[in-house]
Amino acid sequence: MHALQASVWLLIGLALSGCKSGSYFPLDEHRVREYVVTVKPRTPDGEEEKPQRGQASLTTLPRRMLGGIEVTPEVVQVGNRFAYSFYVEDEIGVRLVARQGFQESEPEVLEERADMLRYPLERGKRWKDFQETNFTSPAIEIEGETVVAGENETVKVPAGTFSGCKKLVFKGTASVEVDIGAATGGQAYDLPEGESDGDGFGASDRAEEAVDTEEVEFELESESWFAPGVGLIKFVQKEWASSKRVADGTVMYELQSDKKM
Repeated sequence: MHALQASVWLLIGLALSGCKSGSYFPLDEHRVREYVVTVKPRTPDGEEEKPQRGQASLTTLPRRMLGGIEVTPEVVQVGNRFAYSFYVEDEIGVRLVARQGFQESEPEVLEERADMLRYPLERGKRWKDFQETNFTSPAIEIEGETVVAGENETVKVPAGTFSGCKKLVFKGTASVEVDIGAATGGQAYDLPEGESDGDGFGASDRAEEAVDTEEVEFELESESWFAPGVGLIKFVQKEWASSKRVADGTVMYELQSDKKM
């Protein structure tokens, strides 16, 4: 389930994008949140394929020192794979300071801290943000803006019904030169014979010219809900790619359980 595995950074980053940790994201050590993840890829014609479902868990680990500062680690587990993010929280908000991917043995400290959340979390509050694509490999970072769009919403997920939720909306776009073979893991969509993908090349033309890269426009939109005393309970990201050879679709996380280890 490629898109499910690729979306771990979304879960890590969004988990801390609630209100102050004592309210909309309690940073309790050894707290474990389990999510049902639904991935809905789209065909080149824009039709949704059969949904893929899986599980992901997010665990808050004990605070530790990293580069001379105290950070809160979060680990996401998908199957037998783990990825980590490291955050600091202050009066301004929650900031990502380092990440450690599936195949990395040590955290990579970011040159510039990324604002995952800006206080106060009130309707209309905006900040620069980023999210990553789910249907390309490696994931592509898309810059955009997050806005607090709702303050008292009721949301139903497998873990129950939660009221008083904050709703955050992210929108971002990017134009990226994509290595089609690498981005799709060798699973690029083939265009029908004679059909153009908007750049003057049809399927037979591409075979003859051996085109490996393509300028692709990406658009991401997401909605996330945070419940008081719980944190992230639901997240939906919709992803569009301008090329018919690059997969896109929708990813949804829904809280299934919230417990202490």
